[in-house]
Amino acid sequence: MYLVMSKLLLALLFFTLLSGCAKEEEPQLTSKGTWLLTDASLYIKRWGDYPVKRYAYFKQGQEENCMDLNGNCLELDIIHRNVTKWEILGDRSGGFILNDTLVYEMQSSAWAMRIFPTENGSARIFILDSLEADYVRWSTSDREQALTFEGVTDNFTYYSKLEFKRIK
Repeated sequence: MYLVMSKLLLALLFFTLLSGCAKEEEPQLTSKGTWLLTDASLYIKRWGDYPVKRYAYFKQGQEENCMDLNGNCLELDIIHRNVTKWEILGDRSGGFILNDTLVYEMQSSAWAMRIFPTENGSARIFILDSLEADYVRWSTSDREQALTFEGVTDNFTYYSKLEFKRIK
């Protein structure tokens, strides 16, 4: 009887210890929410044996720019520092609202989102580059185009990196 009571008491003590040690879970990071654009850069490479160059979209006194180097700017391509706002309504699918007015459909994975349809029926793909509680950086998918850039007409590959701070 003593042995049975000892085992029962030991089992009860063990159960109490396990149930009392609840593991605290850290909040999961998510890009869902409202974000304000704080900075943006262009990365461009001329085809051939040329280096990738980085350019700031917002130079001294410049608060607006277009991410389409051919100048065919869609609303989603026009960026304004400390004005452009993205609202991501869901982690996997759902909506995307640009500047509180334009509503797009969105498909996404853990590391990318596709915003569609744009004004010309196309889509824009953004790749998650960095995510913290109050900061996110998205890269556009690569674009390959023949264009004139800095006086040189050739084939180029380019993408943009957009930095946001969380406001909601």
